[in-house]
Amino acid sequence: MTDATSSFLQDISNHAPGVIYQYRLYPDGRSCFPFASPGLKSICGVYPEELVHDAAPVFALVHPDDLEGLMISTNFSAQNLTNWCHEFRMIPPGENGHWVLGHASPRKLEDGSILWSGFITNISERKKLSDELLKTSRLYAVTAKINQMVLHCKKQEDVFQESCKIAVDEGKFQMAWVGLFNQEKQTISPAASFGEASSCLVDMPASKSPIDVAISEKRSVWINDFDSELDFPDWTKKAIEHGFASCIALPIWFHGSVIGTFNLYSSQSNFYNASEIQLLEKVASNISFAIEAIDNENRHKQSEQLLEAITTLSPDVISILSDKGLLIFNSPAALRIHGYTNEELIGKNSLELIHPDDQAETLKAFQDLLLYPGLFVNVQYRYLNKDQTYTWMEATALNQMENPNIKGVLTISREISSRKKLEEDLKLALALRDEFLSVASHELKTPLTSLKLQLQMLSREVRPAENILPNVAKLAKSLSVSTKQVDRITALVENLLDVTRIQAGKLGIKPEESDLSEALEDSLDRFGSLFSDAGCALKIMIEKNICGNFDKSRIEQVFVNLLSNAIKYAPGEMIEISLSRDKERGLFIVKDHGPGISKDKQMTIFERFARATNSRNISGLGLGLFISKEIVEAHRGTIRVESEPGLGASFIVELPLK
Repeated sequence: MTDATSSFLQDISNHAPGVIYQYRLYPDGRSCFPFASPGLKSICGVYPEELVHDAAPVFALVHPDDLEGLMISTNFSAQNLTNWCHEFRMIPPGENGHWVLGHASPRKLEDGSILWSGFITNISERKKLSDELLKTSRLYAVTAKINQMVLHCKKQEDVFQESCKIAVDEGKFQMAWVGLFNQEKQTISPAASFGEASSCLVDMPASKSPIDVAISEKRSVWINDFDSELDFPDWTKKAIEHGFASCIALPIWFHGSVIGTFNLYSSQSNFYNASEIQLLEKVASNISFAIEAIDNENRHKQSEQLLEAITTLSPDVISILSDKGLLIFNSPAALRIHGYTNEELIGKNSLELIHPDDQAETLKAFQDLLLYPGLFVNVQYRYLNKDQTYTWMEATALNQMENPNIKGVLTISREISSRKKLEEDLKLALALRDEFLSVASHELKTPLTSLKLQLQMLSREVRPAENILPNVAKLAKSLSVSTKQVDRITALVENLLDVTRIQAGKLGIKPEESDLSEALEDSLDRFGSLFSDAGCALKIMIEKNICGNFDKSRIEQVFVNLLSNAIKYAPGEMIEISLSRDKERGLFIVKDHGPGISKDKQMTIFERFARATNSRNISGLGLGLFISKEIVEAHRGTIRVESEPGLGASFIVELPLK
């Protein structure tokens, strides 16, 4: 290996995202990392040289809860020689830990050991997004369950106890409890509780706590990190002793007065944000409405008044359907969400307003309700609005045919369009990540394999003990092949580094007086015989002296990317290249006569990791057009594509000369 090649490979290793590594498992159970890039230190907390002979130091930093699963997945890959892919947590010294994702391909060596080659990346941000989505989903479940519960609970104490249980079971809070304020004694007494440490609750002074502030100021009070809380030192100390990290106290109202608080505790710091607090305040509001309604019922008010009070104030749509699916009752929220008045909906079959693709599942849920009185069902569907658009809804329904005050199927529906959009965005982000990792693995492995093969061949040819050197022609050919593969790796890594620079806002455009025609001619010179090797005839028209302020190297990068794409997607076809002046703009056009690009792909090919085709026969990471677009727009220019399937594609770049 030449010094230049060694230096280049070291540069790749130093700057590759995550960790590029090899892991070896010997038949006797010993293991080591023969190679790991410097990124190992930031990902796993150890230096590569510490693991060359023994992998134990890195396994000691794996989260204890994840170690067994990591070992099981590794052993399965070793036994079956299948690709290894696993998520787990690392806890480097002095850090709280982070999530990582590992991918590797195994092969069996002659001594029976297994050697994996692959990489490990930090996925903490993706896990954070997933956790936020899960947390939001749980809070929606708490809202739905408490909404259901308040409709059938008949006692105030049952409302409190069930609310605490739902918060722990569905919302995954560590503890929930309801505290009622005793005006005479000036104390807070637990009225209901559920979860960890709830048995330790006792009457406490109504002062020097978030509960006191929530009651006296009649507002929600939350603490997102007990470790940094200074206002309630004694109270905070006890909370930390029980393993809690954050809490919220939500006022419970009763006939215009705050009588206590609904208190939720989590072991997770920074648990509460604005939207989640708003959701929980709705929960506390529904609890307040429920106990008021129970009090009204105990005062011999009709159950219709209870239903009317709850449905009028509820942000969700509360409906009653007949056994034929006809709408008997609809709460005012339906007008806000769907735009219909009750007069337009009462007596109509509600199932007919559900999206055709969702009707079968919704109808089955409705039929199950009729078969099993008392059954709860949850179903998601798209509901037709008055303006002919659809809104995603989630409904919880209960068969109340035997309830003389309802005599129908009771449903509580809430809008979930934002959650659905978040779920789809998350799925798309995960799919793009997985596709990119797959493509990146393939693209990096191919030239590395070829380079390794050339080096192995040269190694066999050089035998110093016998004073034998390789044939000059063979050496030249091998070096030529190796250089091409190094160039390919360089291009891949540079693209990845450019994406990182773009994300950081540090692409580095350095404009100076430059000639676009010289930049294009220099770019064409780089291709050498690549056009003829690909069987592509050229038709070139270059207008001279098109000068302006440009970053010449970056503009050449755009030219090279577009010319490379033309060769890649239209081998054997003519490529037309033109550069001309159009008033105060330089106009560059590359037209190929390949298969063309479909309309749907044209909308996405300039996005990160997007490719005009998913074929593995087409190399590249899907970054060239994204980077080109960023460079062109940084020069105040535009780039676009014009194409029809089967008629080739034209990429058009316009750059202002001033």
